[in-house]
Amino acid sequence: MIKRKLNLYFLVVIIITVLTAGIITSNISTNQYKKQVEDELRAMIGLTSLYIETTENYSEAAKTISKMLSSYTSNNNNIRVTIISSDGTVLGDSESDYLLMVNHLYRSEIRGALDNKIGVSTRKSATTGINYMYLALFTDNLFIRLSYPLINLVSVQQQIFLNTIIGGVFAVILALILSFRFSSAISYPISLLSEHSKQIELGNYQHKINYDGKNKELKNLIETFNEMTNELSLSFNNINSKNLQLDIILNSVNDGIIAIDYNKNILFVNKKLTSFPCFATTVVGANYQTIKSTKIISLIENVIINEKSLYEDLDINDIIFKCYVTTIPFTEGIGVIITLQDITEITKALAIRNDFVSNVTHELNTPLTSIQGFIETLKSGAVSSPDVMMNFLNIIDIEAERLKILINDILTLSSIENSSNSSNIETVHLRVIADEIILLLGNQINEKNITVKNGIDINAVLQMNTDHAKQLLINLIDNAVKYNITGGEIDLFTILAAGHIELHVKDTGIGIEEKHLSRLFERFYRVDKGRSRDMGGTGLGLSIVKHIAMLYKGHVSVKSNIGEGSDFIITFMKPDI
Repeated sequence: MIKRKLNLYFLVVIIITVLTAGIITSNISTNQYKKQVEDELRAMIGLTSLYIETTENYSEAAKTISKMLSSYTSNNNNIRVTIISSDGTVLGDSESDYLLMVNHLYRSEIRGALDNKIGVSTRKSATTGINYMYLALFTDNLFIRLSYPLINLVSVQQQIFLNTIIGGVFAVILALILSFRFSSAISYPISLLSEHSKQIELGNYQHKINYDGKNKELKNLIETFNEMTNELSLSFNNINSKNLQLDIILNSVNDGIIAIDYNKNILFVNKKLTSFPCFATTVVGANYQTIKSTKIISLIENVIINEKSLYEDLDINDIIFKCYVTTIPFTEGIGVIITLQDITEITKALAIRNDFVSNVTHELNTPLTSIQGFIETLKSGAVSSPDVMMNFLNIIDIEAERLKILINDILTLSSIENSSNSSNIETVHLRVIADEIILLLGNQINEKNITVKNGIDINAVLQMNTDHAKQLLINLIDNAVKYNITGGEIDLFTILAAGHIELHVKDTGIGIEEKHLSRLFERFYRVDKGRSRDMGGTGLGLSIVKHIAMLYKGHVSVKSNIGEGSDFIITFMKPDI
């Protein structure tokens, strides 16, 4: 394309140059020819005036002078002679009937001769229709005018035109040859630069231009271009490296991040953010109004308007976030960056801790208050009555035992929460442990005439701390005894499935309402607080069961209906033995 344009430009320039040269040459030649004719006429008009002075028959004189002068001209061109009076009347003419000719006073050459003695003009004759050069001399109250036909001028112009055409053709051919070579020398490196630019546009910065031409300027240009490409490559590699590092860092952060540019479009989101269901559809490049949270949008707009950072705890689709919104300064305006920290578990843990402290305080305060009250009563004189004193002492003993059990459960739960399942790991046979617990709780079982069936599979084997296994079964079987009916049953069995073991402790007791099932394993949660305390329960037994199961990557569940008993299920992963 460039080569074609250069050739066209050269061709146009050559044609314009040739035409201009032809026109200039034609004008110069024409003017030179006219000057030559004028000089000849000036020489002739002097002789003509001398002859006119010797005659009175101007018509015959004009014809005689015309024949005489024409014989001396080149190519024997006819010299027309006209004699005109001072008032413009034609007195004689060598070619036409002077009596029929109009007044010539206002002809340009006559007016020129009247002003300057000699007047010259060139025009087409109205009488003969031929282009003439007219030269008039004013002398002795007469105008003597010689007219020379410019017949050769057309021939000169045609010759010049023909030579111009021939020269132009040769010039164009020569120009095309030279322009082809010149344009090739220029267009080739330009095409290399163009191709290289496309490679840069595609991101290929390793592509180099090899140019062996002799043009020093083009060679320097290409070398500079290669150096610039190399610098661009280094710059982009550096930028890409930093962007990659930044991307790795931001995607490794455990908080969700949204960056919004000055056009209010989403500039960046990290992987953590899209892992939250409420932000899974957040798309880079979209307007911030597409964020699926009116609370976040409100905070963003507030920060943009006030240009002041904000932070707030937000509950979005049951996930609690600590949200930080900060401005980002851009040259074109203000952007915003939002950091979302998931504090759901922390918030729940704080709530559980607060509930735990409150419940522990309440549970410890109740027996202590009772013990303190009875001691004060004994101090007030109840010791004087042995029966009353003994009754009070028995109650104090019961409350102290209850306090001891509560403290032990709290310590056990704390120990389980802070322990690692890698301590004192042994091969535990659940059936054997269950037999020991049934024997341990034999008195309570016999008091309520409960039948216990140990159907745990002999192959139900776990890798865990033996004490933990015993605590788990003690709490489950103890609850099954406490909340069972007199003469009821407790069924212990396991289901061995692919990859896991289900331990069931099923009773025929009073059952549990469905509304309590989801909170049954929380600390100090009781379905019937009064009845639980009367039975000596602390409210921590099932919480201990849950945390033991979690310690060994298991989980707990329960199925129960009022009046139909309960089935507590502990699911463990099968150990690799």
